[in-house]
Amino acid sequence: MAQTKKDGKAAQKRAKKALTKAEKSVRAAHEAVRDSSKKLRKKARKLAEQTEKLKAKQEKAARRLGVAEATASVGRHSTPDLTPPLPGVEKAPEPVVDADPEHVPDFTPPLPHSAS
Repeated sequence: MAQTKKDGKAAQKRAKKALTKAEKSVRAAHEAVRDSSKKLRKKARKLAEQTEKLKAKQEKAARRLGVAEATASVGRHSTPDLTPPLPGVEKAPEPVVDADPEHVPDFTPPLPHSAS
């Protein structure tokens, strides 16, 4: 009978040890989750600030463009686009104006029938 008492106490001791170990790992997991969510919140806040800055820049650029368009004179020539093309990008073919009158379709409406 003394043997079973010892076995019971040893089992109880092992269970208590396992419980403290499990509690410790749960605590560590909670801390890890808290830290990662803290980092995520910080990252989200940073992204939100960047988004706000970009929106403000876009609005400012749009206002400037609106002012520039409003103050532009009517007779001014547009400047050609002198930026070099990106490497690897096919240049879109420009439409060619056909000056040959034979190739221009006739869009004149038919004459109304005369009542004779």
